[in-house]
Amino acid sequence: MGRGRKKTMFPPPDIIQSNFALPPFSVRSMGRYWQLKTDSKQQFLLKPISSNPNEATHIWELLDYLTKVGYHPAHPWQTTREGSPTLYWQNKYWALIRWTPGKPAPVFTTEGFPRLLQLLTSLHKQGKGCSIGKIFLPSQVYSNRILELEEGFGVLKSHKNTTHFSQMYKKALPDSILWARVGQRILNQLDMGERTTICHGDPSVRNTIKMPDGRWVLIDWERVVSAPGWWEISQAIRRFGYANSWGSGVMRK
Repeated sequence: MGRGRKKTMFPPPDIIQSNFALPPFSVRSMGRYWQLKTDSKQQFLLKPISSNPNEATHIWELLDYLTKVGYHPAHPWQTTREGSPTLYWQNKYWALIRWTPGKPAPVFTTEGFPRLLQLLTSLHKQGKGCSIGKIFLPSQVYSNRILELEEGFGVLKSHKNTTHFSQMYKKALPDSILWARVGQRILNQLDMGERTTICHGDPSVRNTIKMPDGRWVLIDWERVVSAPGWWEISQAIRRFGYANSWGSGVMRK
């Protein structure tokens, strides 16, 4: 019974097949996604994008813009017979995405992080000046983040009874603050104007894939936004420092 209820969350296979004009396929559940494999070995992911039609359109427009300027995001969305980028089902907009399996890229290692920055820089160069959809202008985000870290560290220092988690957090915060300050110094040397570009929004380990041919690609564009490129670079610098501070399998060299 539980399995049956879970599968009703997804559009029925016949609805998928008729709307996207797919050949016969098999289906495998992957949590929030369905993996579809056709008889000709093509693979797709069916995933919910948003319950808001404006957000779904915003993502599609930015991806379409990148394709037109030559960036060609990996795993393009398939359009329906009517030319729509999404399928509406049970109050959600679903995207069918062409899929090529890969492995998570080592983005927060000292060897991999420069490659992630190159990937983001290429994206920002291609999307420069784009003002499609929602625009995010985070002028004070970085300095505010440093203040939040410093305030959080001060609060934790004043607590005598701490859990194991908060003790780890307390230990990690000084390094996080240090990396944030380093990032801010780097950003102070850049053009901090508010000219927007396309930012992925979440270039994490799970969203950066190493393809079988060695290329690195960004996937899962649900948080894509028009924003200054420096904002995304600063977020990546903070995450790199944070991952190293926690010692989550990342070697310092």
